[in-house]
Amino acid sequence: MLKNIKINLFLLAIIIVAILFLVNDFVVYAVVSLVFAMIVYILWSIFLRNKDSEIRILKKRAERSEKDISYLKSENEELRTRRLNITDIDHIVELSLIELNTSFTRTYQEEIDIDFDKFKFIGALKVQIKAKYGIDLKQMRLFFPENENVIKVANVTPKFLSFSSRRFKWEIAEMFEFKEAVFGTDYWKISTSANSISAEIMETKRQQLEEEVENSPEELQWIMDPLKKQIVSALEMILETSGRRVEIVENFDDKYYTLEQLGEHN
Repeated sequence: MLKNIKINLFLLAIIIVAILFLVNDFVVYAVVSLVFAMIVYILWSIFLRNKDSEIRILKKRAERSEKDISYLKSENEELRTRRLNITDIDHIVELSLIELNTSFTRTYQEEIDIDFDKFKFIGALKVQIKAKYGIDLKQMRLFFPENENVIKVANVTPKFLSFSSRRFKWEIAEMFEFKEAVFGTDYWKISTSANSISAEIMETKRQQLEEEVENSPEELQWIMDPLKKQIVSALEMILETSGRRVEIVENFDDKYYTLEQLGEHN
C-alpha cells in the first residue's frame, strides 16, 4: 500500500511539472515529462505491481505456516507429555499348559441357490498357529462337597490364551455354476459371474473359523485327554488340595465358586 502511494505521488509530481512546462510554453519538455511518466507507470505495472502482489501472498502464506508450525509444536509437546489414558485394569489369572505350533486345513463344500441358478462353493482354508494353550483360572468354578475327599472343578476347557502368530490362507477357493446340457449330461462349470458371492463366503468362513480358533477348534480335540491329566496335576498344586482329589466336571451351578468368590467366603 505504501509503495502504491509513493509511485502515485511520483507520477503526480511529474504530471504537475509537465503542466508547468506546458503553461510556460515549454511544450517539448512537457511532452517528454508525460512520456517519462507513462514509461514509469507501464514499467511499474508490468514488473513491480505483480511483484508486490506476490510478496503480499507469500507473506500471508508464511504467517499461516508459522501458525501451523506453532500448532504442531503445541500438539507434539502435549502428546509427548501426555500420560496413557487407562480406562480399566483387569487382572489376568491364566494357567499356560503348552505352547502349540501347529496347522490344520478346514475344507468346505456348500451349494447355493441364487434366483434360478445353482452354485457350489468348494474351498480349503489353511490355518497356521503358534500360541499358548491353557485355561483361564478366572473362569474356573470350584465346589467342595461335604464328606467327600474331592474338589469338583468346572469350566476349565483349554483354549488359546495368546497368539505369537496366526495366519489364515485359502489353499483352494472356487465357485462352480451348474449347467444343464442340451445334449449329454449336466455338469458343473467354474463360474466368474459370482465372484462377489464367492468373496463374501470366503470372508464369512474365515471369520467363523477365527472365532472357533479362539475357543479351541474341533481339529484340536485330540489333545484334550492328555491335557486333562496335566490340568488335574497343575490344579492340585495350585489349590493345595491337602489330599483331596481333583475331579473335572462338565456342568456347574450356583454351588460352584470362582477363585475370587472363594477368597471372599474364606
